[in-house]
Amino acid sequence: KDLIHLMGLTNVQQVHLEGFDCLSDIGLKPFSTTPTSVERLVLKHCQDLNEECLTSVGRMTHLTSLHLVHSAYDEVPIFDNESLHHLNSLVALKSLSLFYVLEDPSDLRDLWGLASLETLNIALEDELDKEDVDYLCRTTILPMFGSLQKLRIFSEDGMTYSCRIGKLEVEFAPFTFGDLVYLE
Repeated sequence: KDLIHLMGLTNVQQVHLEGFDCLSDIGLKPFSTTPTSVERLVLKHCQDLNEECLTSVGRMTHLTSLHLVHSAYDEVPIFDNESLHHLNSLVALKSLSLFYVLEDPSDLRDLWGLASLETLNIALEDELDKEDVDYLCRTTILPMFGSLQKLRIFSEDGMTYSCRIGKLEVEFAPFTFGDLVYLE
């Protein structure tokens, strides 16, 4: 609620919120109303993130970079299909991070509107093996995200390595609570 006091701000280009618990649609409203033109939004370790916040995020049509970064130990909801659909209005989005908010990697199919996406970073509860990643890339990622150049898959126990699947560069990397990661 305290973020509501920021309603009068204009020309905010970057917002980085870390550790804001119970963030909701109302809390993000100051950044999703005109004349605000937020281009980069990072929500890191925002526990109990309300699924309704994606409604406000979906109204941030100037976003080119969106990062929802959590650890496996954070209390965050799994976003359902309806919630993910709000992100489809972000047609200028070039970089997206979804850490521990997807039930299954196939949920990425719900993001059909992100035609400009160039970098996708994901972290999932269940670790993907090389065969899973190859299948995901060929059936979901490559057909859906024609502009995608880089897919990064983070996991708690992962090793660092990279490969190519078609034109897509795929990187695997470990990620644990408190790690700094390059997301762009």
